[in-house]
Amino acid sequence: MTANWTYRDVEEASKIVQRMCPVILGAAPGLGGAAGAQFRQAVGNIAANASDYIIDGTLTHRVVIVLTLARMSAATQQSLSQVRKAALRETPEGLIATATQFMFATISLAQESIALTTLAFASRDDATAMKATMMAAFEEVEEAVPDALDQACYMAIVALHGRVARQFYETELILPRVISYRYQVTYPALKMSQHAYGDATHSDELWRQNKVVHPAFMPRDGEMLAVQ
Repeated sequence: MTANWTYRDVEEASKIVQRMCPVILGAAPGLGGAAGAQFRQAVGNIAANASDYIIDGTLTHRVVIVLTLARMSAATQQSLSQVRKAALRETPEGLIATATQFMFATISLAQESIALTTLAFASRDDATAMKATMMAAFEEVEEAVPDALDQACYMAIVALHGRVARQFYETELILPRVISYRYQVTYPALKMSQHAYGDATHSDELWRQNKVVHPAFMPRDGEMLAVQ
């Protein structure tokens, strides 16, 4: 396969790799210690040897490793999404560069999806908002995949899209909704929790939900989680 590649093909793709490496480093900026050193070294190796890794076919595997290191250490769905967004901003001309662009976008999207499994949503509204973000991300990648690329890659993205959508659906079913409340007098968070839920265990949740400066003075109009 590589016999049909030209120097220009590989050079264009390697420049995309070199532009993407700083973005990958930015996905886990606070990562220190031995893990941080390993992460930075692995990303640096990719940047320095991009052409070789494209030709020998190991680039994808190496990118999976560095983005997995980022996710397992310090990266969040939001920080990982910067890799996907940066990849989609590229405007490649050749097929190899195009494949490289979408390799970064799809691996990032997969790592974002895995990162979501560690999130604990406080309410159905929080889960719904994140679902909207992720569904839009999948749709953007799916719409951008060119016909020239392997359709198996496209079908894998669509399959993951379906699994993530199903996960959010199942998560939303067991989470409480956020509802509005209105009281005639100002209550402290403890008393409001007792009044609404029958015990005081939801007081911290109430003042965090309403971004209150002091829990002794809850707003008369605000939001709370519905009683399950």
